[in-house]
Amino acid sequence: MLFERRGGGAGVRRFSWSGSRPSLRKYYRGVFQQNRMFEVMKKFLLLCSTALAIGAYAQVATAADVVVYEPVQETVDYVPTRNFYASIFGGVAIPHDLEFDVAGTEVDLDLHTGFVVGGTVGYRYERIRGELEVSYQRFGGDEFSFGGIETDLDGDAYAVYILGNLWADIFAYRGIGFYAGGGVGAAYVDLDFDAVGLGTVDADEWVVAGQLGAGVTYDFNERVSLDLGYRFKATGDFEAVDDAGTTADDGNLYTHNIQMGLAVKF
Repeated sequence: MLFERRGGGAGVRRFSWSGSRPSLRKYYRGVFQQNRMFEVMKKFLLLCSTALAIGAYAQVATAADVVVYEPVQETVDYVPTRNFYASIFGGVAIPHDLEFDVAGTEVDLDLHTGFVVGGTVGYRYERIRGELEVSYQRFGGDEFSFGGIETDLDGDAYAVYILGNLWADIFAYRGIGFYAGGGVGAAYVDLDFDAVGLGTVDADEWVVAGQLGAGVTYDFNERVSLDLGYRFKATGDFEAVDDAGTTADDGNLYTHNIQMGLAVKF
């Protein structure tokens, strides 16, 4: 029997687990073990969920903190890849006085500031440029003096230069360059002056000529560049003749030229 009434006094009932004790113990032991398994599984699932949540949060935080470094392009000095070029230029020409010798007496022709225009074609080999230049200068007359006599000088003078130049590109950085050099060739000099009250002075002659110069260039792109330069131009000796046929010797034309030009490479 599950419950057995035993003696022991009126109205008192005592119960005993006899007869069913092994099965009840087994039953409650099974229930207890199942409950422990459920608790363990619950704790395991809770730990797994927590671990997944922490991992997801860490991944999002790490992705948010990632810094993307873009590659920085290195600056390289510009090296021209087009060797042939052509240019045009113009500027101010400041002449020295024209000085001649007439039988040991100096004749002085003062000139106004004039202009210079011209063009070149050339070829570049590494940092050396060779070119052919054709240029034109023109000046107005200012004053004539001879043997203590001074008078106004009307008319003008011009010169045409044909020069072979050689330039060295000394420095170049980020499209800005510095160069220096010079050239030699020939010049045609023409004078047509009227010394007011005294007579005319004329000359037309081919003579040796040359120049020295330097300048700064700026590359707008790989084909077009700006050139700001200085040139000192000089001619060899030439003669002038007045209207009476008297010859004045040892004349030279020296000029300082400040010019700006554009060059196109091709």
